[in-house]
Amino acid sequence: MAIGVNGVDSTASKLAEHVAAASPHSGHEITIRKGSIDGYPALNGDSKMPLDQLPGHTHAEGDVVGLTSDLSGKLPASSLSGVNTITVGTTQPSNPSVGDLWIDTN
Repeated sequence: MAIGVNGVDSTASKLAEHVAAASPHSGHEITIRKGSIDGYPALNGDSKMPLDQLPGHTHAEGDVVGLTSDLSGKLPASSLSGVNTITVGTTQPSNPSVGDLWIDTN
């Protein structure tokens, strides 16, 4: 038997036994599950989850009904004081205020 650092058995059989264990380190995920179904997501170079690993959209647009009526009256206009105007369209606003945003859809 070969003895390694601090008297720990360092034989090839002990290493093989450790590698073959289903979960040799409790609390750690095994790398074979990375990026797989029922596993955990891999991260890209920016430490973000790649889009192809995000779940897909599962509801048709037609499934969302009554949203306008459900939101009606939930946020009174008085709560929006101090919020800059956002204009979305093909024509620049005629008299914007400082801080207003225009999103040109051309």
